[in-house]
Amino acid sequence: MSTWRRLTLSQLRRLAKPFSMLLAAGLLMICAGVYLIEMLYRHAAEGGDGAPVSVGLMGLSIGVLLVAAAVMRSARQRYLHTLAMMDEEARS
Repeated sequence: MSTWRRLTLSQLRRLAKPFSMLLAAGLLMICAGVYLIEMLYRHAAEGGDGAPVSVGLMGLSIGVLLVAAAVMRSARQRYLHTLAMMDEEARS
């Protein structure tokens, strides 16, 4: 917590983009995950009478999950890089 107290407004602005990317990707992952679970639950609740699950929609939601995970990884790397740059600037 003390690290956050030492950050200036300009440093917080530099961290805003990675944080917003993480937030957007996290919300996207939650929505895609809920959609996938609801779709599979609905199929199971209807008895799974041999009717195929919509493979296109399931693939789309899995693809969205994978893309969101990649965006989260990129945002995390950008966040860590930004912190390292700010630490290096503070030392010099």
